[in-house]
Amino acid sequence: MHRKGDIHLETLIVVILIMVGFFFVAKGVLFATEQAKYTKAVCKLSVLMREKLPQIDTPVTDIKLFPLECSTIKDDLPLSAYPTTGGTTDRTKQEIVEKQIAVWAADCWDQFGEGYISKNIFGKVWAGNQDKCFICNTFKIKEMPGSVTKQELEHYLATAHYKIIEKNYAGGGGSSGGGGASGSFGESSQTTTTLTADESLKEECEYKGGVCQAGCGANTEVEWQCSAGNKCCVDPSMVISYMDYVQQGDRGQISVAEGLVLEEKKDVYAITFASHTERQALAAYHPLVFVYDLLFNKPERQRIYISRFNDVKDYCNVQD
Repeated sequence: MHRKGDIHLETLIVVILIMVGFFFVAKGVLFATEQAKYTKAVCKLSVLMREKLPQIDTPVTDIKLFPLECSTIKDDLPLSAYPTTGGTTDRTKQEIVEKQIAVWAADCWDQFGEGYISKNIFGKVWAGNQDKCFICNTFKIKEMPGSVTKQELEHYLATAHYKIIEKNYAGGGGSSGGGGASGSFGESSQTTTTLTADESLKEECEYKGGVCQAGCGANTEVEWQCSAGNKCCVDPSMVISYMDYVQQGDRGQISVAEGLVLEEKKDVYAITFASHTERQALAAYHPLVFVYDLLFNKPERQRIYISRFNDVKDYCNVQD
């Protein structure tokens, strides 16, 4: 029979092997794909692992047992050529740029845990008062008529529809619908292989709180086609904006830098995730440090910054 200590040792070995295996799988996925659309998933997994696994505290810093596998994505806007139809105006082109920035901000918030991660994602600091952060996206605007101000971008973030709150949404555990990048809200997990295509679309609509019918009234939002010739009509109260997504439940905040102006071929801009970072206290040796941390080093909401790239360092301590 195994002794109790042997069982605990075997369990520890299994946990270590799982950690090592996950690390190489994550590395393999990142190396094999080298595409931006896959780096988000790998980053999200690494953030989760850092949250769940224990950390080693030392008098100077804390050591995370899992590396942060996140990459900064660099792009130019617009991602593709503007539509050439007669209805495309200068304002329409600006909204295309605004939408992509909003999508990136939502993706950045999602991959870092949507405000549910309670520990220091980036580890503690020895001194200083700046929170640690990671730049999710940098971008230049290669073509856009006119300019977009801080107020205009904030208005878009607060009013443009990001996603539908599903019926089973309870304000926690993350989101199960799709993002606003393509207008699609994902496939319902309740759809079965026995349903026809029209039946699947109708069920998806109803699962997300909509009604599949020929036309929608003035007080409903048309979100996507459901079944042949019908529209999925959703109550506006079930639709949230990009800003709502980040700030719901008072878990986070999305901030556009003061005086920010988005202009063609002007600056490099950045979308940054910042997490409250605790100051490593030597409470056992210096009671005054403990008192300071107790009074002044209080947890704050995690944040998404939209700013010029060169200004990020003024808001937080950027991590590689």
